[in-house]
Amino acid sequence: MSTLQSRESSVTLALAEIDRLEHDRAEFAAARASGVALAERRARELDELRERLEAERPRAWARARARATREEQLELRARELQLTHAAAAHELEMARLATELEAKRRELSVLEALPVVDTPARKLLEWSMPVAAAGLLALFGATLIHEDEAVAASSIDPWVLADSSAATVSALPAPLIPTQVEAPEPAPEPAAAPSPASESKSSKSKSSKSKSSKSKSTKTTKSKDSDEGKSKSTPGTNPRSNPLELGDFGGNPLG
Repeated sequence: MSTLQSRESSVTLALAEIDRLEHDRAEFAAARASGVALAERRARELDELRERLEAERPRAWARARARATREEQLELRARELQLTHAAAAHELEMARLATELEAKRRELSVLEALPVVDTPARKLLEWSMPVAAAGLLALFGATLIHEDEAVAASSIDPWVLADSSAATVSALPAPLIPTQVEAPEPAPEPAAAPSPASESKSSKSKSSKSKSSKSKSTKTTKSKDSDEGKSKSTPGTNPRSNPLELGDFGGNPLG
């Protein structure tokens, strides 16, 4: 009896387990079917959205082109409006300048029609202009002369100057040898004031004289150098080596 009851209870438990498994399987199948249906529905929606986007793309491009065209037209209109305003302002400014120019021309014609009045200042200006021109010419000539002299002085070699100074020192007479004093020459008469034209000519002649004096100075320095060399070669003829003889003063007892 007990074995029969145990068998019935085990069968009942097995049937209950089978029912539970069937119920779980049915729920899983229903969930799977609903998931598949949802996925298919989402896929269909995505396809519809893709088709709609593909259909809307040309329209969007057309709208973008229309918007850009509209903006360009607005910009062109604003630019044209600015240009018209600027042209109107320019025309007004030109008209104002034309009226001012016409008024100034009328004033100038009135001033030109007035007779010329000789005033002392005008006469003084007319008289002083040639004097000022002559002064400028004289100043220019003096500047040229001084420039030529400075160029001539700067072109002389310092060694030549040193040799010439040594030659002049060696050519000086002894301090105790009596020398003959020459009478001073009469002072030259003062010359008249030269005119601007003569002054310009004199400036040219002075520049030529300065050039000739420059060449002469170089020649004299060369000749003095040669004389100094000769005097050094003959030591008995140096004026500095002239001894003082007692009681002989060249006929002058006072020395």
